[in-house]
Amino acid sequence: MKKLFGTDGVRSVAGQYPLDAPTIRVLGQTLIGLLEEEGLELRVLIGRDTRESGPWIEQAVAAGVEAGGGEVVSAGIIPTSAVSFLTRKHRFSAGIVISASHNPYRDNGIKIFSSEGIKISDEWEMRLEKPVLEAKGKTAPIGEGKPVHPRPELADEYQAFLIGQLRKA
Repeated sequence: MKKLFGTDGVRSVAGQYPLDAPTIRVLGQTLIGLLEEEGLELRVLIGRDTRESGPWIEQAVAAGVEAGGGEVVSAGIIPTSAVSFLTRKHRFSAGIVISASHNPYRDNGIKIFSSEGIKISDEWEMRLEKPVLEAKGKTAPIGEGKPVHPRPELADEYQAFLIGQLRKA
């Protein structure tokens, strides 16, 4: 039975386990290990909402992905549906959304998409959980890591897609 992943990713109060920087870093690094085991390219797209915890959570995820040997591309502040669309279109092996939707401002969450732009399977969630749970209390706090620089052209691309869809209607 899953312990970290709920119906829509990992959600908690930002800064508290499991959404503390060391745990988030382990999650990012574990995701890269899983992609590698699956023979997928180690490229991950990240997008986030406007919550104040978003930037440091994005940096922690990126630090973990990079520590695992992966590449991170940030779409910056962008809707969840945009991460799904762009992950699939640009053939990222995974997409990560940092958002807690309608939950209180102090909360946040991490939702992971597959290369098809859909929520990862329960099986993948279980495979990610195991190393993260095993690392609880054993990870050292991390520094801020390298800054994450969003690529605004990705948001522009999603906007153009939406406008194109409206013109078809």
